[in-house]
Amino acid sequence: MKTWHKVAGGSTILTTVVLIGIVAYVNWHATVPSNAPVAVDRASHTRMSKQSTSNGRSNSAMNNVVIKVVSSSSVNTNAQRKVMSTVQQMLSSGIPKSMDASGFVQQVYADAGVTVPRTILEQSQTGSMVEGKSQLQAGDMVFFGLNGNNPTTVTFDGIYVGNGMCVALTTHGLTTISLQDSYWGPRFLYGRQVL
Repeated sequence: MKTWHKVAGGSTILTTVVLIGIVAYVNWHATVPSNAPVAVDRASHTRMSKQSTSNGRSNSAMNNVVIKVVSSSSVNTNAQRKVMSTVQQMLSSGIPKSMDASGFVQQVYADAGVTVPRTILEQSQTGSMVEGKSQLQAGDMVFFGLNGNNPTTVTFDGIYVGNGMCVALTTHGLTTISLQDSYWGPRFLYGRQVL
Protein backbone atom coordinates (compact mmCIF):
# COMPACT_ATOMS: atom_id res chain seq x y z
CA MET A 1 0.00 0.00 0.00
CA LYS A 2 2.83 2.46 0.82
CA THR A 3 4.44 1.82 -2.56
CA TRP A 4 1.22 2.79 -4.35
CA HIS A 5 1.14 6.13 -2.46
CA LYS A 6 4.78 6.85 -3.40
CA VAL A 7 4.05 6.18 -7.08
CA ALA A 8 0.82 8.24 -7.02
CA GLY A 9 2.55 11.10 -5.16
CA GLY A 10 5.53 11.07 -7.52
CA SER A 11 3.24 11.08 -10.55
CA THR A 12 1.30 14.05 -9.17
CA ILE A 13 4.48 16.06 -8.66
CA LEU A 14 5.77 15.18 -12.13
CA THR A 15 2.42 16.12 -13.69
CA THR A 16 2.46 19.47 -11.85
CA VAL A 17 6.00 20.26 -13.04
CA VAL A 18 5.12 19.35 -16.63
CA LEU A 19 1.97 21.51 -16.51
CA ILE A 20 3.93 24.50 -15.20
CA GLY A 21 6.41 24.07 -18.06
CA ILE A 22 3.59 23.90 -20.62
CA VAL A 23 1.93 27.04 -19.23
CA ALA A 24 5.25 28.94 -19.35
CA TYR A 25 5.85 27.75 -22.94
CA VAL A 26 2.35 28.74 -24.08
CA ASN A 27 2.61 32.15 -22.39
CA TRP A 28 5.96 32.81 -24.08
CA HIS A 29 4.72 31.88 -27.51
CA ALA A 30 1.49 33.84 -27.06
CA THR A 31 3.49 37.05 -26.51
CA VAL A 32 5.79 36.70 -29.52
CA PRO A 33 4.13 37.20 -32.91
CA SER A 34 4.52 34.18 -35.18
CA ASN A 35 6.10 36.35 -37.88
CA ALA A 36 8.66 37.95 -35.53
CA PRO A 37 12.29 37.19 -36.40
CA VAL A 38 13.80 35.05 -33.67
CA ALA A 39 17.40 34.68 -32.53
CA VAL A 40 18.90 32.24 -30.05
CA ASP A 41 21.54 33.58 -27.68
CA ARG A 42 24.34 30.99 -28.00
CA ALA A 43 25.60 31.67 -24.48
CA SER A 44 22.31 31.02 -22.70
CA HIS A 45 20.38 29.15 -25.40
CA THR A 46 17.57 31.66 -24.83
CA ARG A 47 15.00 32.32 -27.55
CA MET A 48 14.64 36.07 -28.17
CA SER A 49 12.38 37.99 -30.51
CA LYS A 50 13.86 40.83 -32.52
CA GLN A 51 11.85 44.03 -32.14
CA SER A 52 12.39 47.52 -33.43
CA THR A 53 11.39 50.67 -31.61
CA SER A 54 10.10 53.88 -33.10
CA ASN A 55 13.47 55.62 -32.64
CA GLY A 56 15.17 53.23 -35.08
CA ARG A 57 16.93 51.22 -32.42
CA SER A 58 16.94 47.44 -32.38
CA ASN A 59 16.05 45.52 -29.24
CA SER A 60 16.32 41.86 -28.37
CA ALA A 61 13.41 41.48 -25.99
CA MET A 62 12.04 38.68 -23.93
CA ASN A 63 8.67 39.12 -22.24
CA ASN A 64 9.07 40.51 -18.70
CA VAL A 65 12.73 39.49 -18.43
CA VAL A 66 15.34 41.90 -17.16
CA ILE A 67 18.98 41.22 -17.98
CA LYS A 68 21.22 42.51 -15.22
CA VAL A 69 24.97 42.80 -15.75
CA VAL A 70 26.69 41.93 -12.49
CA SER A 71 30.44 41.65 -12.20
CA SER A 72 32.05 38.98 -10.04
CA SER A 73 35.19 41.08 -9.77
CA SER A 74 35.13 44.29 -7.82
CA VAL A 75 34.31 47.38 -9.82
CA ASN A 76 36.60 49.86 -8.14
CA THR A 77 36.80 52.92 -10.33
CA ASN A 78 34.21 55.41 -11.46
CA ALA A 79 35.10 54.57 -15.06
CA GLN A 80 34.44 50.85 -14.46
CA ARG A 81 31.10 51.66 -12.82
CA LYS A 82 30.17 53.89 -15.76
CA VAL A 83 31.17 51.22 -18.31
CA MET A 84 29.07 48.60 -16.52
CA SER A 85 26.14 51.03 -16.23
CA THR A 86 26.34 51.95 -19.92
CA VAL A 87 26.48 48.28 -20.99
CA GLN A 88 23.42 47.56 -18.82
CA GLN A 89 21.57 50.53 -20.30
CA MET A 90 22.37 49.47 -23.88
CA LEU A 91 21.26 45.88 -23.17
CA SER A 92 17.95 47.25 -21.87
CA SER A 93 17.22 50.00 -24.36
CA GLY A 94 18.95 48.89 -27.55
CA ILE A 95 21.50 50.48 -29.83
CA PRO A 96 21.46 52.22 -33.22
CA LYS A 97 21.14 49.79 -36.13
CA SER A 98 24.16 51.35 -37.84
CA MET A 99 26.52 50.47 -34.96
CA ASP A 100 29.02 47.62 -35.31
CA ALA A 101 31.07 45.68 -32.72
CA SER A 102 33.95 48.15 -32.40
CA GLY A 103 31.51 51.08 -32.52
CA PHE A 104 29.67 49.60 -29.54
CA VAL A 105 32.94 49.27 -27.61
CA GLN A 106 34.00 52.81 -28.53
CA GLN A 107 30.62 54.27 -27.51
CA VAL A 108 30.57 52.50 -24.13
CA TYR A 109 34.02 53.82 -23.26
CA ALA A 110 33.19 57.31 -24.57
CA ASP A 111 30.18 57.40 -22.23
CA ALA A 112 32.59 56.55 -19.39
CA GLY A 113 34.90 59.41 -20.41
CA VAL A 114 37.56 57.15 -21.92
CA THR A 115 38.72 57.60 -25.50
CA VAL A 116 39.49 54.46 -27.50
CA PRO A 117 40.13 54.19 -31.25
CA ARG A 118 37.36 53.30 -33.69
CA THR A 119 38.54 50.08 -35.35
CA ILE A 120 38.97 46.62 -33.82
CA LEU A 121 42.62 46.51 -34.89
CA GLU A 122 43.38 49.84 -33.23
CA GLN A 123 41.40 48.90 -30.12
CA SER A 124 43.34 45.62 -29.88
CA GLN A 125 46.55 47.65 -29.50
CA THR A 126 45.21 50.06 -26.85
CA GLY A 127 45.87 49.73 -23.12
CA SER A 128 47.70 46.91 -21.39
CA MET A 129 47.56 43.25 -22.39
CA VAL A 130 45.46 40.75 -20.39
CA GLU A 131 46.48 37.33 -21.68
CA GLY A 132 44.24 34.93 -19.79
CA LYS A 133 40.49 34.80 -19.21
CA SER A 134 41.08 34.44 -15.47
CA GLN A 135 42.90 37.80 -15.32
CA LEU A 136 40.07 39.77 -16.94
CA GLN A 137 38.38 42.50 -14.91
CA ALA A 138 35.02 44.15 -15.43
CA GLY A 139 35.32 46.77 -18.16
CA ASP A 140 38.22 45.15 -20.03
CA MET A 141 37.98 44.87 -23.80
CA VAL A 142 38.00 41.27 -25.06
CA PHE A 143 39.16 40.18 -28.50
CA PHE A 144 38.36 37.18 -30.66
CA GLY A 145 39.72 35.62 -33.84
CA LEU A 146 36.78 34.58 -36.02
CA ASN A 147 38.67 34.12 -39.29
CA GLY A 148 38.94 30.37 -39.90
CA ASN A 149 41.90 30.83 -42.26
CA ASN A 150 43.80 32.95 -39.74
CA PRO A 151 42.33 32.33 -36.25
CA THR A 152 44.98 34.37 -34.42
CA THR A 153 44.04 37.60 -36.22
CA VAL A 154 41.75 39.86 -34.18
CA THR A 155 38.43 40.24 -36.00
CA PHE A 156 35.87 40.86 -33.22
CA ASP A 157 35.64 42.53 -29.81
CA GLY A 158 33.38 43.14 -26.85
CA ILE A 159 33.44 44.23 -23.20
CA TYR A 160 34.05 41.88 -20.27
CA VAL A 161 31.35 42.19 -17.59
CA GLY A 162 32.50 39.56 -15.07
CA ASN A 163 31.52 35.97 -14.26
CA GLY A 164 33.21 34.72 -17.44
CA MET A 165 30.84 36.78 -19.59
CA CYS A 166 31.22 39.60 -22.07
CA VAL A 167 28.75 41.75 -23.97
CA ALA A 168 29.23 42.26 -27.69
CA LEU A 169 27.33 43.37 -30.75
CA THR A 170 26.98 40.29 -32.96
CA THR A 171 24.95 39.66 -36.10
CA HIS A 172 22.20 38.58 -33.67
CA GLY A 173 22.23 41.95 -31.93
CA LEU A 174 23.68 43.06 -28.62
CA THR A 175 24.13 39.91 -26.58
CA THR A 176 25.83 38.43 -23.56
CA ILE A 177 28.45 35.81 -24.45
CA SER A 178 30.04 33.20 -22.20
CA LEU A 179 33.79 32.91 -22.64
CA GLN A 180 33.27 29.19 -21.97
CA ASP A 181 30.82 28.82 -24.88
CA SER A 182 31.82 26.11 -27.34
CA TYR A 183 31.90 28.63 -30.20
CA TRP A 184 33.31 31.75 -28.49
CA GLY A 185 35.62 30.18 -25.91
CA PRO A 186 38.19 28.74 -28.34
CA ARG A 187 38.15 31.96 -30.38
CA PHE A 188 39.04 34.20 -27.42
CA LEU A 189 42.51 35.68 -28.01
CA TYR A 190 43.15 38.15 -25.17
CA GLY A 191 41.88 41.19 -23.33
CA ARG A 192 43.07 44.78 -23.10
CA GLN A 193 42.73 46.90 -19.98
CA VAL A 194 42.18 50.62 -20.52
CA LEU A 195 40.54 51.61 -17.22
